[in-house]
Amino acid sequence: MKYREVAAALITGTFAIAAESYAGEMVSEQMLCHSVRTIFDASQPDMAQVREVYKVVEREFTELDRKNAARGRPKIYARMTDEGKQTTSALVTARCDDFPKDSIKQSTATVYEGIEAMGDAMGVNE
Repeated sequence: MKYREVAAALITGTFAIAAESYAGEMVSEQMLCHSVRTIFDASQPDMAQVREVYKVVEREFTELDRKNAARGRPKIYARMTDEGKQTTSALVTARCDDFPKDSIKQSTATVYEGIEAMGDAMGVNE
């Protein structure tokens, strides 16, 4: 019985540490998706942290647009409606479920490239 109590305490402690692993970590483009999901999956997400994640995603998309324009390619993010931008940002954070070791920057770039490829295939990026 005592072993069960000790094991239960260790497991509970481990989950508590994992759930708060992002605490104090500054939200940046280098933040790992695991930490992003920890913020979003909290029972009561810290809305300041959530907003900061979305700001970082928006900055990354804007930077990718700038790089596209410098190569003579159309801007993708700048042409989106506000609703489209919100949905695209949500795609980045949802992608983090499948790729927890990627950074926000990597996840944003992958989503951006996917949207760009769809636009190319449909002929809207010409």
